[in-house]
Amino acid sequence: MECKVLNNICIGDGYTVEENEHLKIFVRGYVFSADGTETNNDLTAIAECVVSGALDFNKLIGFYRILVIDKDSQTAFFWGDNAGTMLFFYSEDMPIASDSLLAIADRFREDEQKLNIDKDGVCELMAFDSIVTERTVIEGIKKTDFSLYYILDDHGIRAESKKLAGYSTTRCKYSLYELCRDLLAIIGKDYAACTITGGTDSRAVLACLHKSDCYPPLVLTAHRGNPDIGVARSVAAVSGEHIAVIDPSEKEDNWIEQGFLFSDGNFDVVLGYRHLIKCRYLSGIGSRACFGGAAGEFYKNAFYKPFLNIRHNIGFSHETVVDDIFPGTGIPGFISEEIKNRFGSIRSQIISMLASYKETSAFTCYNAAGGIRLRGSVSSLANNISRYIINVDPLMEPSLIRSIVKVRPASLSMAMWLRTEIFNADSSLSEIPTDSGYSCSTRYIKVQSERLRKLNFWISRVTARLKRKLGFTYRDITQHYWDEDYFDAKKRCEFMEAFKSCIEMNIIDENTRIEDIPPELVGKILLIGQVINRYCRKGEGN
Repeated sequence: MECKVLNNICIGDGYTVEENEHLKIFVRGYVFSADGTETNNDLTAIAECVVSGALDFNKLIGFYRILVIDKDSQTAFFWGDNAGTMLFFYSEDMPIASDSLLAIADRFREDEQKLNIDKDGVCELMAFDSIVTERTVIEGIKKTDFSLYYILDDHGIRAESKKLAGYSTTRCKYSLYELCRDLLAIIGKDYAACTITGGTDSRAVLACLHKSDCYPPLVLTAHRGNPDIGVARSVAAVSGEHIAVIDPSEKEDNWIEQGFLFSDGNFDVVLGYRHLIKCRYLSGIGSRACFGGAAGEFYKNAFYKPFLNIRHNIGFSHETVVDDIFPGTGIPGFISEEIKNRFGSIRSQIISMLASYKETSAFTCYNAAGGIRLRGSVSSLANNISRYIINVDPLMEPSLIRSIVKVRPASLSMAMWLRTEIFNADSSLSEIPTDSGYSCSTRYIKVQSERLRKLNFWISRVTARLKRKLGFTYRDITQHYWDEDYFDAKKRCEFMEAFKSCIEMNIIDENTRIEDIPPELVGKILLIGQVINRYCRKGEGN
């Protein structure tokens, strides 16, 4: 339920509220000071510092969204966490701000103002799986930038820099275990849950929770046959935790509608429904926060791959980095030429974003670019999960990432950093194989044998890549795991309506057939189509 804080600001439920004579503070999530000296975890102190312009945002650790109201001037200050997982939306035209994109869209509709699809935002969504700039799919409505805080007063909305430290800044001494420990101190061990998958990322977080004497209920949303299930149950069996495997196969009749509302106009509708039922389960057992392993890519050198691309070894530029992390070839073939032609300007904007970080080495530059893309996908999901429970991804914390980009890239191969964290925190989880068949062991012989297996895999990848570049035919034998949700959604009348609307708006080429739409893009077309039909039709409530 949305509540109006000021005439031009509305937020949802679940905020912690503190108030004094001059200020009113709304916080959704968990925040504390890195050294305990500036704010001492006091929300009023945070509010007073931001109003006076004296707040050091670098010291704020956690996953949160904050709104401060200066009662005297009726000025609002609002921002999301430094990790970029929680954010606000705003429109400079009205002006108005909210923690919900659709809440702002509804406000425009109430005023009988027609909205338009932002086709640049659509291009980003289709090319990168998420929108990585300040855009949304609705023209004139933007999302906040993690590196800025915002002020709304009689003059409108303006942004100010948080002056956050870059990746090249001196490393922070914060460890993954310390971060999990301090977050648990605020959340409460009895109110924490943890998403567990088949990989090393979520397992490293879980191991650190164990070291903090917290054995939370585990949850995994997956269909039968997903290899994550067996691994997750093995992890639960070793640690003695309860695990709930949520199968989204059985759906309510209006599940697409519910998935769209949960997505808040920001991401894949099918994925939205899947996370909705997970949130319902966690809320039902009393969980207030759910830990996860998002951003594990930083800790296993996923962005910087010198073995796969010779350009990494002979020099780099921001243009090269962006082309590697944000390839234009990712745009689906059925997208209209109008949308495809917008990619050039989007590429230029991302290059400018990356250049502003002033990174000096290929490794840090690639990680910075990877961070831009990763925040787009994580924030679009975590922001809406937070309406039910707070999504806590410790590996997204910037102070932790800054420490990792200072190490030698080679030391991150085979997920050695994550393996070490798992072993040091809870060695009993080390020997359980991941969904890819590798262990989490740090034993030398074990690691080297798995490294040889990995080498064979990369050689086959490089060989295939060279064959494609040389013009040889290459058959991709990789089996992609697409579950039945997308095939089910494709048969629904809602998808047919969304598909037709996307053609009418020249988003999809008019010669495209429904069978040409790959399953992984069904949820995104549903999202765009629903927005068009609700907010962008002439004479239909607008």
